[in-house]
Amino acid sequence: MKTKSPALATILGAFIPGSGHLYVERYASGAWYLVLFLVILPALVQGWTAYAIASGQYEGSNGFLMLVGASSLIIWTFSLYSVYVDARQYNERAKLENKKCPHCAEFIKAEAAICRYCQQPV
Repeated sequence: MKTKSPALATILGAFIPGSGHLYVERYASGAWYLVLFLVILPALVQGWTAYAIASGQYEGSNGFLMLVGASSLIIWTFSLYSVYVDARQYNERAKLENKKCPHCAEFIKAEAAICRYCQQPV
């Protein structure tokens, strides 16, 4: 299992929420953040705006939109922290499951007695 870059995971998550989680193979979290930011929050904003325009209360009714915006920023920041921690945990698991062959420097299973690449005992 190869390691994943926490910096790359965080950058991916910053531009497309959930993509960093998908990169570190946290598929449920990645799907949740993608759906939240690409479907649920835009639907809330669009629904509120349509309601406010239809009811004639659009002027001065930005409190809800500010609340959604502030909540989105908090959730987005948490998702960046979460993906960074997930990438570090992924790398810790990878280090426990693999080791580097002292002869050819390829990664092999930690339990391996013979390297599958160079056939040398490790």
